[in-house]
Amino acid sequence: MELSAFTTRHTRRVRTLENRIGVSEPFDLSSDTEKPEIYEVTAIWDTGATTSVIASRVIERLGLTSIDEIDTYTANGVRKSNVYLVNIYLPNGVAFAGFRVIDGDIHGLDMLIGMDIIGFGDFSITHKNNATTLSFQIPSSHDIDFVKEIESNKS
Repeated sequence: MELSAFTTRHTRRVRTLENRIGVSEPFDLSSDTEKPEIYEVTAIWDTGATTSVIASRVIERLGLTSIDEIDTYTANGVRKSNVYLVNIYLPNGVAFAGFRVIDGDIHGLDMLIGMDIIGFGDFSITHKNNATTLSFQIPSSHDIDFVKEIESNKS
């Protein structure tokens, strides 16, 4: 996979990391068949979530059908979640085809990007000058080690 990245900069410190991303019903990206509509949604990045989540209104809009049901563990306890397959399109042009997501109530947002996607690349958040910067690249290419960086600057 070719290295690809994007950066989202805010002029102030933010507590929610959001991006506009694309989502569609699943299809083979390399196929010559007609591609379904890509629906633009607001997604938040959540390193505390093991699985990405999709809101019911997006499920309905895309006409998705559940492929499975699993137990999910939330701050409010265990609940049954339906599993769906979707294609996900990040701002850096990387697409995840036939990706498993679960349904959930994410309080006015469309999607939650969990560690199942974040774990494919390198993810950083900085707050220099009281402004938040999120950067993501895929695939992972190197370690970010602040301790090593500080120690090398002391020399």
